[in-house]
Amino acid sequence: MTPYLPDDCIYDILEYLQDFRDFRSILFNCMLVNRFWCRTAIPLLYANPFATCKKGIILTFTLCFSKEEILQLKNQMNNNFMININDEYKPLFDYPKYLKIYNYSSINFTILGWINSYKRKYKKFCSIFNQLILNHCINIDRFNIDLVKLDSFIEFNPELNIPISNLTKLNSLTLELAKLQAFKHEIGKEFLNNIIIHCLNLKKLEIFEITQPIVSRESLRTDTTEKICELIRKQNNLEKFISSHYLTNNILLSLKFQQHSLVSIEFSRIDFSNISFDNFIHLYNLNYLRFSNCFDMKQSKNDRYEILKSASFKLKNLKFGFNNWNENIEPTIIKYSGSSLQKLSMYENSITNSNIQNISMYCLNLLTLEISIFGNMNLIETSFFKNLENSKLRKLNIFIYNNTQNDPNDTHESLMKLANNLSINIKEISFWFTTYKPSFFIKIFLEKCHNYLEKISLEIKQMINVSVEEFLKAILNYIEKSNNSLKIFNIITTDRKRLNDEESRILDEIKVKGVKIVTNL
Repeated sequence: MTPYLPDDCIYDILEYLQDFRDFRSILFNCMLVNRFWCRTAIPLLYANPFATCKKGIILTFTLCFSKEEILQLKNQMNNNFMININDEYKPLFDYPKYLKIYNYSSINFTILGWINSYKRKYKKFCSIFNQLILNHCINIDRFNIDLVKLDSFIEFNPELNIPISNLTKLNSLTLELAKLQAFKHEIGKEFLNNIIIHCLNLKKLEIFEITQPIVSRESLRTDTTEKICELIRKQNNLEKFISSHYLTNNILLSLKFQQHSLVSIEFSRIDFSNISFDNFIHLYNLNYLRFSNCFDMKQSKNDRYEILKSASFKLKNLKFGFNNWNENIEPTIIKYSGSSLQKLSMYENSITNSNIQNISMYCLNLLTLEISIFGNMNLIETSFFKNLENSKLRKLNIFIYNNTQNDPNDTHESLMKLANNLSINIKEISFWFTTYKPSFFIKIFLEKCHNYLEKISLEIKQMINVSVEEFLKAILNYIEKSNNSLKIFNIITTDRKRLNDEESRILDEIKVKGVKIVTNL
């Protein structure tokens, strides 16, 4: 069977399918079309096979190893763990060469699930299996490794070697560290030294320190921090930097060497008590910034953050999530970053009068506002949305998380007030629900909302006791009420549900109205 489309078009189509939630099953079906589709789908399926922790992938990869390598693994098995590995059988494809995303922890988790044991004697098996994967995988571009666990596996396999020649294509590196424990072995030191020398084209660098954020703790060893700084400085075009639990002024200083390319920074669980923004403000290409679960042990006043008024960057996307610091810090950040912002995301503890006032005053180019509510539904009642009529705000995303203490009547009243206060400038609205009877709440909201919405998106965490028919009727009623202003309707659920005849009929009626529908039902 000869494909009617050019080869590169078919590849682009299959690659696009990777963005779907159940892309693995879709690509698996594509494999069955013909040999060409099979050869095209396999590299995409095996780019990150350990992400789903399917135990059978261990045997699939093992069969791709040489007889000598398989013998190494067999020697680690005993009578309590007998898996038949036929070293005479060779798979149709050399699967390891397609691996692009190497996650040390995910691979070990999958191995341990396969052998159904966490006993000490199996750690050498894990170590050898990882070694063999690294020997065979020549196209890795994302590498995630826990250096502390690496140390423990070195104890069981002193000859463990990470072949740096197979990592020269890296564009994403994640290092998981622990205080004062990194690089006990020379192999760990050698690994990071080799990364610094040979991997110069990272686009993304992620650093995690495995410790509790608010507990008093010592810093990482000085030599480890210096290595991280050197790694940052050496990169040719680092675009994204993520730091969790650990940040120093020297690391921020090293980021200045990437000011020509760095566009995205995420801070998670960082103590900003002793952090200076003197070097941070020079990252002139930065357009995305996120603060999540950050804090200030000294509860410093916002004076230290006033330096942001001299920032050279023009942020487009800013996110706040459950930060525990002085209440004036976020309004200050919004004040000096607001003029260029196009998207702002906030959790409920950031929806304060000060923040709302500064958004209204300084974020006049804001296009998208995203808020997450975990219990206090009163926060979405504010007339703030009405006050944004002078802004360019077009899209509102609301995440409503279930809270068993919430009275459904409170949610009902809050959504009614939100609908009444919604600016007519908002043309797109999105709801993400884990709450009770979301179809009822949507019905109430759309009855009170203005008639100018062009796009409605609904995502429901669970479809148990959810009436799809009620959702669809509410949308159909809104279309008729608004004189066909609606152009796009999305409804996505994590629990797929087959539509009955009546639901299918209503869906078809919505389509007849000229509405484009995107759904996985």
